[in-house]
Amino acid sequence: MRIATYAILLLGVFVAAAADRPREQDLVRVSVVRVPDGDTIEVKPATGRSFEVRLDDIDAPEYDQPHAEVATGLLRNALMGKDVFLDIKATDRYGRKIAWVFDDQGRDVNLALVKAGAVWVDRRFPTRPSMIPAEDAARAAGLGLWGLPERDRIPPWEWRERR
Repeated sequence: MRIATYAILLLGVFVAAAADRPREQDLVRVSVVRVPDGDTIEVKPATGRSFEVRLDDIDAPEYDQPHAEVATGLLRNALMGKDVFLDIKATDRYGRKIAWVFDDQGRDVNLALVKAGAVWVDRRFPTRPSMIPAEDAARAAGLGLWGLPERDRIPPWEWRERR
């Protein structure tokens, strides 16, 4: 009975992980040409004009917030000048594409930033199932911005509202 229970739990983990992964045919290959902040990249497809992409499910510290340079630096070091794959979900009111971003090794960049404690999960909107536990783990471990004093851990949407 125990083995069957573990097998069902393990299957649930794989199904949840698969639900987070896009189908390969839905991905768009682009090159990263600029990283303006910790949750936005500018990309250029093989043909056509460059465009901005806002990473889905996350919100990075604003430029005048603690940890903003760290979040931007992590994203820049990971992606600048490299090819990535986009799973585009929508277009925002500023004309940016909202997307999940995967590096050339297939790693989920949005999720990696959360796991590193570089960004907040944007809980104001529906998020992928894996994002909340990843943020909770980074918070519990005091990683990245979660290692800052509590007074410096103001979610970016609250920071913007105060300004």
